[in-house]
Amino acid sequence: MFQLRTRLKKGLAKVATTLLWGVRQQIFEELLKNDAIRPDAKYDAIIRLSQSCNVQDFAVMGNLGLIRGSAHDASILKHYALHGSWASRTIRPLNEFFSRHAGGTYIDIGANIGLTIIPIGRRSGVRCIGIEAEPRNFAYLRENVAVAGVGHSVTLRNVAVFSRHSTLEMELAPSNLGDHRIRPQVAAVALEEEHRRSVVLVAAESLDTIISGVDPDFACLAAPLAVKIDVQGAEPFVFEGGQRLLGAAGLLIVEYSPYCMARMQADPEHILKFLSSHFTHLRIAQQEEDAPSAPMPIRDAIVYLRKFAENNADRPCEYLDIIAER
Repeated sequence: MFQLRTRLKKGLAKVATTLLWGVRQQIFEELLKNDAIRPDAKYDAIIRLSQSCNVQDFAVMGNLGLIRGSAHDASILKHYALHGSWASRTIRPLNEFFSRHAGGTYIDIGANIGLTIIPIGRRSGVRCIGIEAEPRNFAYLRENVAVAGVGHSVTLRNVAVFSRHSTLEMELAPSNLGDHRIRPQVAAVALEEEHRRSVVLVAAESLDTIISGVDPDFACLAAPLAVKIDVQGAEPFVFEGGQRLLGAAGLLIVEYSPYCMARMQADPEHILKFLSSHFTHLRIAQQEEDAPSAPMPIRDAIVYLRKFAENNADRPCEYLDIIAER
């Protein structure tokens, strides 16, 4: 069946090339105008057209206003374009946390192009620190923060968060620009051919070192503190080098991807031991937008997370978010 569809597509494409240009143009315009093409397919077509025309980035309108990102981004920017929002499940507990505390500090580790730091930066009394390692994403992040008018409350750093000072290779994802990953050592597993990705060199520091450069007195530890960590498998390294800061967090939102952690030989026990010693309950949410679970006793949650890591180290698409709050 697949081969038949492929031959049919090639046959139709060949017929199309025999049509007069004006006819082909009219067919194309009618398909777009009459919604014969799904919105996601339209966006994919825009990406392909942009690549053929040397277009490098798009500006997309949504609930945060105009956001600029790469024309190659078929994930985060595409979702924002089609749905007008991004990461509502992540933003909701952050808003609830800062509403209860009437301000504080938010640290966004893996800030990407700004879709999770801009809404929190708009809150009165909340200071934000955004950390993004990949240079092109960081350029979009800086521009989007400025355009959104939250630059006065947001401090940005272009650095990878690691367990120590280093210079690391970063694998660049070709179409999901939220999936760039550091490569601290040669990985034994590459089920998505990550070893073939182009790479850039990025400076890396421990989280506590980065924050000491922004806030030398660690004044943020005395205020309500929320931290989001989404760094595609490097989360255990963040915990290794961020004990002082993370120990004061009242809210942690952490992506937990067994495959990505296994690729870079990052031990999830650094996360689990920290959570066991600092929190009594956790909520767990699957994938991007699924509702989080009811609060789970920390002992039960750790057993679940340890088993999840063991069972999914070879499954790239299996990941979840941990939401821990005091």
